[in-house]
Amino acid sequence: MSLEQLCKDVRIIAEYNGEPAPWGDHSTADGWKVTLLRTGADGRSHRLTVPFWKGVAHHGAEPSALEVMECLCSDATSIENARDFADWCGDLGYDADSRRAEKTFLACQRIRDRLAQFLGDEFETFLYAETG
Repeated sequence: MSLEQLCKDVRIIAEYNGEPAPWGDHSTADGWKVTLLRTGADGRSHRLTVPFWKGVAHHGAEPSALEVMECLCSDATSIENARDFADWCGDLGYDADSRRAEKTFLACQRIRDRLAQFLGDEFETFLYAETG
C-alpha cells in the first residue's frame, strides 16, 4: 500500500507559527505546528504534534499529512535500519565524532518512538509503505 493512501486516514491540523527554523536562517523556511490525528484500529483517537518547516518557495502553503508523514517516516526509518550510532552516521554521511550528529541521532530516535506510539500496530506498515 502507498504512504499516500495510508495518509488519507490521517487528519492534519497545521498552524502557522512563523517559528524560526532550528538551523538558524529562518528566512528560508516557514515554521508550522502540526498536529496529526488518527483513529486506531482499537477505535481510540491518537494525536501527534510536531514542529515542521517548509521552504519559502511553497509560499506559505499549509503542509499536508503526506508531507509530514514522509519526513517523520524517513527519520524513523533511518533509526530502524541502523545497528547503532556509528552505523547511522555511516548511512547518512555524518561524522561519528560530531556532537551535532549525536544530537540529530537522538532527535530521530525520539521521533521514531513518538511515531511508533502514534501509529501503534500500523507503525511498520507506514514506515515501509511505497512512496511517490
